[in-house]
Amino acid sequence: MDVASLNITGIPHDCLTIINKGRIGGVFNSGTGLYTRTRIRIYNYGTIFGGGGKGGGGAWKSIFRGTSYSATGNGGAGGDGAGFNTSGTPILVSQTSGNTGTSQTVGGPAIGGTTQGTATGGRGGDGGAIGMRGADGSYGSTTGTFESQSDGVAGNGAAAGAYVDGNSLVTWLATGTRLGNATN
Repeated sequence: MDVASLNITGIPHDCLTIINKGRIGGVFNSGTGLYTRTRIRIYNYGTIFGGGGKGGGGAWKSIFRGTSYSATGNGGAGGDGAGFNTSGTPILVSQTSGNTGTSQTVGGPAIGGTTQGTATGGRGGDGGAIGMRGADGSYGSTTGTFESQSDGVAGNGAAAGAYVDGNSLVTWLATGTRLGNATN
């Protein structure tokens, strides 16, 4: 059985024992798998995981020729991290790849038969697998002839979600597979 983002609050301490033989996991893009503010016991014979982190965005890249001509390639968006979907029956979705940056070529006449400069934004980072951080975005690139350039900053991939938030309240009687971080 799959359970997305199990939240345990409002019950007396030490009254709940969970026996997991399936998957308890966070939603995609860094969701928390199990949240508790009550002391509980867990027999984990399955998997408890945090959602994978979203990938970082790619950096933009601009090039210039004189004061009249420029070109900017925009960075690609980061991919989504793996985890359960956010509505309906929990379905595990895989991480997605980051998007490719756009390209733009400097306008105006060519200079003495040279190749016009092109700026390409960086690729977005891939989303993380369950319990894993997203990849960082990359920097842009150039080709051809231009006079100067400037760069944006590539985004960092997001951390994975916690497999449990409230770990100090959990007595692990069987640990099973736990993916991601534990907090508290």
